[in-house]
Amino acid sequence: MSDKPEIDSRNDLLKDEDTLVRQSQENPGAFGPLFDFYAPLVYRYVLHRIGDVSDAEDVTSRTFTDALQSLIRYRPKRHGSFGGWLFTIARRRCADHFRVSNPLPLSDSDLKENVPGPLDRVISRDEHGRLKEILNSLNDNDRELLRLRFAAELTYQQIGDVIGKSEGAAKMRVGRLLKRMKKNWEEKDEIFK
Repeated sequence: MSDKPEIDSRNDLLKDEDTLVRQSQENPGAFGPLFDFYAPLVYRYVLHRIGDVSDAEDVTSRTFTDALQSLIRYRPKRHGSFGGWLFTIARRRCADHFRVSNPLPLSDSDLKENVPGPLDRVISRDEHGRLKEILNSLNDNDRELLRLRFAAELTYQQIGDVIGKSEGAAKMRVGRLLKRMKKNWEEKDEIFK
């Protein structure tokens, strides 16, 4: 039997996260469950930001290398949740990547990645174009909120930690953004009728 705890769900990890972080600070070999849980989320977030598989793998790797090297200095009261702290590192690594190359806007792959194959055929080109237009009209901060919430699947507390706001403020910003997008969609819907 392994001495590494098994993480069966997101709730289990979040409940035991502080314990896992403390264990990892004492023994970097205990970092595995945190890595196993967060690596796919960080990768998906980075891929949405960067748009290139190879670069996303590299940035994800650098994110976890930085996190592991800095883990001894991580303090929940100072840095917020571990997930929020980790995605702050990922954001910085993406920013470093963009200093060297040009940032990509939200692309068609961002829109299609989460849509199942059969459903993708049902969605009309007009609807796809309208959604793309709405997403492309958003500013960088709004796009980042959507990536953190839906690509990275962060909690509002973690989003707040990443953007330097409270959980309530993060939830309010995402909620207002979604309402604004819905209103924009409905206004465009009226034009197409």
